[in-house]
Amino acid sequence: MKKYEPTPKEINFLNKISEAAEAGDPVSQRVVAEIYLLGKYGISKDEAQAFNWYKEAAEQEDEVAQCNVGWFYYADVLGEGAEYDKAAAWFRKAAEQGLAIAQNNLAFCYEYGRGVKQDLACALKWYLKAAEQGLRSAHANFKRCCLKANKAVRAEFKANQEKIPGYYIQELEK
Repeated sequence: MKKYEPTPKEINFLNKISEAAEAGDPVSQRVVAEIYLLGKYGISKDEAQAFNWYKEAAEQEDEVAQCNVGWFYYADVLGEGAEYDKAAAWFRKAAEQGLAIAQNNLAFCYEYGRGVKQDLACALKWYLKAAEQGLRSAHANFKRCCLKANKAVRAEFKANQEKIPGYYIQELEK
């Protein structure tokens, strides 16, 4: 099988995006990370390089990169052992910036006590935030978490929320 050879246009893109990443642009750093993660444009797949570039962007408050750094820690992408506490911390940074998938991931950490103390009311809060942005998996996760939470937890959650859409109130009252 012939090795993939990038087109001149792709080489130009790689040169420009690499330059911008080296200069510190967080979006470019994230794009370079994704190229390494997926092994695109003739670049060999390299999770360690991807992680390093994601971390560079994450440290500059890029919420997508923060979520991805969290996932690397959570899923043990580098094969060094899952670090749920670091994963939850990175998910929180991205979740607080409003990234729905990070809110969902942080909620999952709270639901199962991974890297944070298990807290179903907190899990419900983060699932709701993500679901309100249209993340379907968060909607399903909210429903599942409601079934796990006892009445006291559901009441605590309701008491601490300013506004809960009607459908979610129905789930809490089941």
